[in-house]
Amino acid sequence: MGEVVGGAILIVSSTSIVINGNPAILANGAAGSSGGPGGGGGSGGAIRLIAPTITGSGQLLAQGGNPGNYAGDGAPGRIRLEATTPIASTGFPQSVFPPAGQPTLAITSVGGIAAPANPVGSVLAAPDILLPTGTTNPVEVALTASNIPVGTTVLVTATPQSGTKTTATSTGLSGTPLTATASITLTLTQTNVLTATATFPLVASAGTGPLYADGEEVQWVRVASSLGGPSTVTYITASGKEVPAAAIASLAQ
Repeated sequence: MGEVVGGAILIVSSTSIVINGNPAILANGAAGSSGGPGGGGGSGGAIRLIAPTITGSGQLLAQGGNPGNYAGDGAPGRIRLEATTPIASTGFPQSVFPPAGQPTLAITSVGGIAAPANPVGSVLAAPDILLPTGTTNPVEVALTASNIPVGTTVLVTATPQSGTKTTATSTGLSGTPLTATASITLTLTQTNVLTATATFPLVASAGTGPLYADGEEVQWVRVASSLGGPSTVTYITASGKEVPAAAIASLAQ
């Protein structure tokens, strides 16, 4: 049995095309035969949409079919969108961060006392760190990071139960693993919640081109961590739009 190709779909509009549904358009190749010697999966088809405006959040699929016995997957198809708005850019997946993963940032100690493995980070709960009697300002905060450019400084913020927040800028991240310290003034008579934030320009790997989020080129990455939660990564576009990295990851799955 030979492979079955997914076919071709062309939709043209003089006004607009709205893509809704999961999937909205399906042009997958057929599955291979499982009887006899079997046959390979069919190649994915082709989808082409042309309109002044293309919007929506639906899926367009042109995947290769599953293999049959003793045969391989079908080749992926092709999808092409042609529109004047929004202006988009696409390409093969690009390496934005090192293979080790997304950037991380953590507060490892305050006043020389190590942070617990699972901090709560809340003024409503028992403190994660108790500073000894006699502690004076400023208090040193130790930080560790990964996949953030060497030399990046970290902004540390202390939010007391009441009163004014205080901030301090760390030394530049350096060493292996990356570390830095910041000296911050705390309200020593209250519980303080500490947060750390690092913002740096996004530089894609050579030859891969820029990264886009919500149709805009990403220029900055912000990594934030609190004494009570994991790191969060946010992409910042040229216009100032902020897009959580988790949202991009879920769209890519």
